[in-house]
Amino acid sequence: MLCLRCGKEFEPKDQSPSHLKRNPPMYCSHECGKYARLSKVTLVCRQCGKEFQRKKYMSEWSQERGPFCGFDCYARWQSQHITGKENPNYKRIFLQCAHCGDDFEVQPYQKDRRFCSRSCFELFAREMWKSRNPDSRGNCWKAIRVQALERDHWECQDCHSTTNLVVHHKKPFSECSCRESAHELGNLVTLCRACHRSLHNHTSILHH
Repeated sequence: MLCLRCGKEFEPKDQSPSHLKRNPPMYCSHECGKYARLSKVTLVCRQCGKEFQRKKYMSEWSQERGPFCGFDCYARWQSQHITGKENPNYKRIFLQCAHCGDDFEVQPYQKDRRFCSRSCFELFAREMWKSRNPDSRGNCWKAIRVQALERDHWECQDCHSTTNLVVHHKKPFSECSCRESAHELGNLVTLCRACHRSLHNHTSILHH
């Protein structure tokens, strides 16, 4: 083998194949190795263009992308050049949006995503809400609710509590023929949340 410093041919002391494979000798003696490690060379940073000193035996490091004067410059260079499809870790899959039907790109861990954007999700949810609830309570409900509360003196008609009040439809809203009939004052009664919950639980048991 040839010494990397003086060029002298030498025989390594430990000639076992496993040792030579793990730690191939670079210098013929300790003196040559020490000198090579202490000597430095001047390199130019690929990112910032500044000159910097590096030990001679390290001068061949990072030649594929660098050299770089430090980790900050290396990180900046990566962010500018190893992005998107240029990044070796770049992986994407294509899905179809459940609302607009367009294809969109996501990372593999997002394989269960259904919409390409927040706006598509909101439009889809709005349309689904309308289709599942064709008879919404309407803009008039707030005013009618207040009328029912005032008629019942702002107290639960079961336990007379004056807190946590709700307005209950005696005939369920979903069973009424139209919004107007559901919101008739005769079909409304003021209850507290506890009584309202108890009433619905009792009704559910009777239906079962």
